[in-house]
Amino acid sequence: MREGIVLYNKAGKAIWACANVDARASREVSELKSLHNGEFEREIYACSGQTLALGAMPRLLWLAHHRPDIYRQAATLTMISDWLAKCLSGELAVDPSNAGTTGLLDLRTRNWRPELLDMAGLRGDMLSPVAETGTLLGHVTAEAADACGLATGTVVAMGGGDVQLGTLGLGVVEPGETAVLGGTFWQQVVNLPQPQVDPAMNIRVNPHVIPGMAQAEAISFFTGLVMRWFRDAFCSEEKQLAERLGVGCYSLLEAMAARVPVGAWGVMPVFSDAMHFNKWYHAAPSFINLSIDPERCNKQTLFRALEENAAIVSACNLDQVTAFSGVRASYLVFAGGGEWQTLEPDPQ
Repeated sequence: MREGIVLYNKAGKAIWACANVDARASREVSELKSLHNGEFEREIYACSGQTLALGAMPRLLWLAHHRPDIYRQAATLTMISDWLAKCLSGELAVDPSNAGTTGLLDLRTRNWRPELLDMAGLRGDMLSPVAETGTLLGHVTAEAADACGLATGTVVAMGGGDVQLGTLGLGVVEPGETAVLGGTFWQQVVNLPQPQVDPAMNIRVNPHVIPGMAQAEAISFFTGLVMRWFRDAFCSEEKQLAERLGVGCYSLLEAMAARVPVGAWGVMPVFSDAMHFNKWYHAAPSFINLSIDPERCNKQTLFRALEENAAIVSACNLDQVTAFSGVRASYLVFAGGGEWQTLEPDPQ
């Protein structure tokens, strides 16, 4: 929930929150995009590595339009994760890796750029202190200890964005190192030698949790979600068989798909495009190039096609990162849930 924000009044009480998937400010996004002869979003991106769709500015503008009573009271802004830290320690602050997703943080200085809010006609006086990940924030208060069971005085340290902390845990800490993170959506993450952005605005760029380092981050939409949909919609027999055999259903489907030749007999799934950060759009979910040959067009072929599509879109996104940064890693780390592995290039 990196993009989720919380507003507080002067007393430090949370008065409004907005989750990362909240889409109520779509009209405000369009309004902001029209500023500066249509160049405002590009100006934001050049500074922060973020576009408007998930940022804080449209949401604050929505609040000014529709809940001016709350907007006038707002004295401080943090991320949702920082609200949890505040509940534990009583201290308010943000870290660059998470706060960078607001579109209000300078990618190079790793600090707020309040003039970006001024450019949008919004208040620039509600930005909280910035502290790097791992910084001592405070200690668990007696009130929090009573509520959660932690000992009074337990250290509360500044956290960070989930993707960035995930890559830190995987050891993806040097310039040029690359990870693909599997899940509901897949993310392709590349450590950049220096903070820089994509002239085509296709790739998101975030501060890493490592001071001074930035990460190019691309997203493959729906990748894991589509796998789950396919399993639950079409593979009831395989689910029952997997249960009887004591194996995972996905493992069974993968074994079936392994018998299908590379290219999945030409079947092509349309679920996720390569990332275009400045244009959030998706084709209608489809399979194309199907045949009525049951030996070639069947569940294992469709599952193989979905697996191949996940790899193809990831490769396309990594190519986009290479195009603007010049970084092409000789290996990458793939992680999903509790498993990870290093993938070396095929010598052939």
